[in-house]
Amino acid sequence: MTQTVQAEAVIDISASTGSVFKFKAPRAGKILLNECWGRWSEAAGTQTTTAGVGSIEVAGTEYATLTSGKDEAVGDVDTWTLAATVGNDKAVYFAAADLIDVKLKTQAVGGTVTGEIRVYLVVELAAV
Repeated sequence: MTQTVQAEAVIDISASTGSVFKFKAPRAGKILLNECWGRWSEAAGTQTTTAGVGSIEVAGTEYATLTSGKDEAVGDVDTWTLAATVGNDKAVYFAAADLIDVKLKTQAVGGTVTGEIRVYLVVELAAV
């Protein structure tokens, strides 16, 4: 069964780097990275030095990033850029108890560095 998991926190591109949401898999399954997305809940401006970058890691390996760097209005939707290591089915498989970790990988610097994006993860868990 496929379900969307709404992150309990947002990626704030002006904040300190680190985890903003952790989802410990209750069962084995897969995360459908090409279907994951984010919606800006605070407008973002253009960063002139370094763009803010969010990251999705599964079991300690990064599989997708989301880069700000441009003007985003409240309600705008962005999708994730998948790592080259993601297979053709655009999914990453995980075991029960593996950690799906959403992070702010790079803090935005220069220009307008405000902006927050709420993350939605699309996961498919194995049948019970």
